Amino acid sequence: MWWCLHSCKLINGSKQRADTLISTPMISPDYKYVVAIDVGTTSSAYAYAKKEDIDFDKNQVNVTCNQAWGVGKHNYMKIKTPTSVLLDENGELDSFGYKAEYNYDKRVKDGVNDFYFFRNFRMALYKNNPTSQMVIFDVNGRRMMVQTVFSKTISAFMKEFKESITNSGNNISSEEVRWVLTVPAIWSEAAKQFMKICAYLAGIPDNQLIIALESEAASIYCQYVQKRDIDDNAISVSKKGTQYMVVDLGGGKVDIAVNETLGNGFLREIHRPTGEDCGGNLINQSLVQELSQIVGNSFLKDVKRSYPKECFDIQRDFEAAMKCVDPFEENKISLRLPYVFLNIIRQEINQEQMKQILHLGPHCEKIIIENDWVYISSNLIRERLLQPIAEKIYKLIMNILFKIKNPRLTKILLVGGFADSKCIQEAVRKGFPSNKIIVPHEADLCIIKGAVILGHSPDLIQHDDKHDERVIREYYNSAAQTVVKNATSKKTS
Repeated sequence: MWWCLHSCKLINGSKQRADTLISTPMISPDYKYVVAIDVGTTSSAYAYAKKEDIDFDKNQVNVTCNQAWGVGKHNYMKIKTPTSVLLDENGELDSFGYKAEYNYDKRVKDGVNDFYFFRNFRMALYKNNPTSQMVIFDVNGRRMMVQTVFSKTISAFMKEFKESITNSGNNISSEEVRWVLTVPAIWSEAAKQFMKICAYLAGIPDNQLIIALESEAASIYCQYVQKRDIDDNAISVSKKGTQYMVVDLGGGKVDIAVNETLGNGFLREIHRPTGEDCGGNLINQSLVQELSQIVGNSFLKDVKRSYPKECFDIQRDFEAAMKCVDPFEENKISLRLPYVFLNIIRQEINQEQMKQILHLGPHCEKIIIENDWVYISSNLIRERLLQPIAEKIYKLIMNILFKIKNPRLTKILLVGGFADSKCIQEAVRKGFPSNKIIVPHEADLCIIKGAVILGHSPDLIQHDDKHDERVIREYYNSAAQTVVKNATSKKTS
């Protein structure tokens, strides 16, 4: 295996770091498919493209997402699946996504405890420096190595892709795949390095792996797909010299990057990606707090422990309804309660007590339960659930715009699953009236599709000079235990 050697120096004011020798294996140029895996906080997916599906000269970008997953009790299908993994008592993969939730629910109701179930576990790496000995606790408080949970999750997607290709009548060897794994830009370097090791343990060779920053992958998608599909310069970001901000509104965090289009398909980063843990999942947490004031925290915990599938279903229903809440009109969203919920509520709290709680408490006329339906005021959702998150997003964007102070930066792109929220869109438009707010088509798939494009041409992002300062960036190539740091010094007179 060939190795590239880099000598790095950083001079920051009067502080100087000694030269560091970093090594990384070369990415193999021989591949037939690029497959990107996006292990998100709340939902995950993979996408792929053959080598001939991506032709930048012909403006051809054909990316295929995974086959749709079945969605719980519903008959419709979804491209993304929950970030849920079920392991057997030996720590081996049982199932992932919707299937894992179904199998977990069945085991709970059958009284079986020989399993480990993890859900929304990616935030364990946020603001942490994980090691091979770091542990995580499942829903029942049982310990498991974080390394095992992530590596088994990656292997689940590898298995899904290979089965999909085989079922389509194609044959492919493991050496013919280039893998791309997306990570948040705001993660620590140790966390990003940790994901490379997990991929290695899942069976991805060093020279077949690229680690892509999510905000950069989304930016690449917006460049190529919008250039192909949109002629309106007012919302296009592919014109040379265009500076724009990408705000990745995910389930657990919000990532922000600022780029400039250089032409010929290349981008320049003009502000280091940054972000905070203020994603859409905070709304679910806020909703639980509101409901605990009505029926009690212990009651909610008992229901969640005994009827997990029903809880998952109603949570998904709420997430879908929340995105459609109108930013101006006053109405109510309706959620149908599972039959088991109604039985438990009737056993624990009689109808008169429930009416008294709802009509005399702080939620008077804002939450109503009638028969098997619960009606929640859109005003409650806006003020108590969405507004606190919108304020955090506003501050993040404002801080970056204040630092840059560049009048050429006129466009803000909202991507990620939470970008579909009408209220969040309106809050950003209201907060930044002089900027053009753009929500691309398939905003929740920008990252995964952009990662596939980036996998075909990893050098699309350039980290260049900015006002005589060298931008210090990490280019994550294919090492399982090394990172290449392309750092140069600030120019001095």
